[in-house]
Amino acid sequence: MNIDYTNTLHDLNILLMEEKKPSIELSSSFQQNIFDIPEIAAMVDCPQDPVWHPEGDVWQHTLLVVDRAAELKHHLSSDIHKSAFMLGAFFHDIGKPLTTIYKDSRWRSPAHDIKGSKICRNLLTLANFDSYIIEQASAFVVEHLKPINLYKYRDSISDTAIRRLARRIDIEQLIYLAMADHFGRTTDDALAKEFPAGPWLINKHKTIAKYDNKPKPILKGRFLTKFGVKPGTLMGNLISDSLIAQIDGNIKTAEDAKTWAYNRLIEIGFLK
Repeated sequence: MNIDYTNTLHDLNILLMEEKKPSIELSSSFQQNIFDIPEIAAMVDCPQDPVWHPEGDVWQHTLLVVDRAAELKHHLSSDIHKSAFMLGAFFHDIGKPLTTIYKDSRWRSPAHDIKGSKICRNLLTLANFDSYIIEQASAFVVEHLKPINLYKYRDSISDTAIRRLARRIDIEQLIYLAMADHFGRTTDDALAKEFPAGPWLINKHKTIAKYDNKPKPILKGRFLTKFGVKPGTLMGNLISDSLIAQIDGNIKTAEDAKTWAYNRLIEIGFLK
């Protein structure tokens, strides 16, 4: 039987949105209410790898993460985006109690992102949150490890993998969530606010988007071969220059492209 946690979760949302340091209220009287939700209470005393998480259990990490997220949420454009962001930060590791195991002398939580996303979706759905908040917060949970994993394997990651991620979630917002997760620890790099995965991924994404949005040249190599231009440097330069003319609005059709190429070839002395 589903228990109604609607009021508690909506109160949690208000707290996350209004408090500059949500951990203070989460660690005080409000804690008693949210700990009525078993999935949240289970984060307390759930162990983590002390090398990666010297701050302590999953609950202690979560408190640090929501504080960092509160510092970053101003980067988002509207309250509904900020709400999904803050709830995503709160729930990002809620799958760990169900997945944490001790293996090879380390605490590990395989697939906690997938399991946690389902828990997040279920709780927010039962509490009748806006559909956008449900979808976006759940997406933050399932994708929160992607920026650091992509960066870790950056030498072998394809552009297609980043395009697919961008279709699933706003990459810039995801980076802010991953930053909150990374900085919500007490390792030296976290305390120093070092997160190279963020700038790398945003620059990579912008480069790919710029390339993907670049218009295709109307001037084709086959047009130029009719003027006697062979594949090579000249042909490449002509096509590149034609794209500038195209962006400027001087080439709109194939006939425009042919006329532009003819005039340019006369101008450089290739045609007499």
